[in-house]
Amino acid sequence: MSTSYANSRPDFVGPDWLRCTHGYSFVAAAPPQLRDDGYLASNNLWERLLCVTAQAQAGDFRNVEALIEVAMGGDSVHLRDCAVRIFAQAAPSALLPRLSEVLENHADPDIRLEICDVALLTADPRIGQALARHRARVAGFESECAMDAVSAILEPDIDARELVDSPLDDEAYVEKVDAFADALVKEHGEGTAMHHGAPLDLDAVARSISELCAEEDPSGGYIFDRLSLIEGMTGAAIAGCLDDDCAPQFAKISYVLNRLRQDKTLEGFEAGKRYFFGHALP
Repeated sequence: MSTSYANSRPDFVGPDWLRCTHGYSFVAAAPPQLRDDGYLASNNLWERLLCVTAQAQAGDFRNVEALIEVAMGGDSVHLRDCAVRIFAQAAPSALLPRLSEVLENHADPDIRLEICDVALLTADPRIGQALARHRARVAGFESECAMDAVSAILEPDIDARELVDSPLDDEAYVEKVDAFADALVKEHGEGTAMHHGAPLDLDAVARSISELCAEEDPSGGYIFDRLSLIEGMTGAAIAGCLDDDCAPQFAKISYVLNRLRQDKTLEGFEAGKRYFFGHALP
């Protein structure tokens, strides 16, 4: 464990860690003691983040809340983005609303945009509702990103979506989003993980990736979103599925998806439930 006060990224963590090219894969072996609680007292926020991540990957979610402090205090955009992304995927349900605190209180628009970007990874209608209220506090591109994120959680992925580029004023938009969220909770039950207006189903997510890859001009961003869900929930590495320009690498994507199907991995995940690296989230 380092005693450095600098938030220096350890050598085994590549500069594109948790980006589209690498996902959760490291560039070298991590130290075997990374899960030790002693790292949580490190002056290096990277070491705190990596300790929490390693613990959560092993099914220990005791310290995931520590990622909020990293997200609020990190002096590196990469560090803060990683904290938000891991929290979105690994936070127990009771903690997820704390993501809204970062959204409301962080002065850096880049971290707020990252929250919009990872919101669908929470699969939580409450985050969609928080983003609807955030829309009233911002404008332009950030407002558009908030609406995209709301839609990704709450409504089907169809051409005529009501919650994207909505002409409604702020109050009416919040009411509309609350109505969507309330209807989903009434139909599927409180605490059900939602993806595009339906209980999160990894088999359906995998099929949608194949469908996107078959399009004439497939969106690497949409594919990455879905691959991130699969990697975060199953632990299946997605490194190499997209290149540095986020362009899909079809042979690698096909290999990853076929391996999951052949191993029957996806059958072990109950629809509407959140998991992190194969461990059910409380």
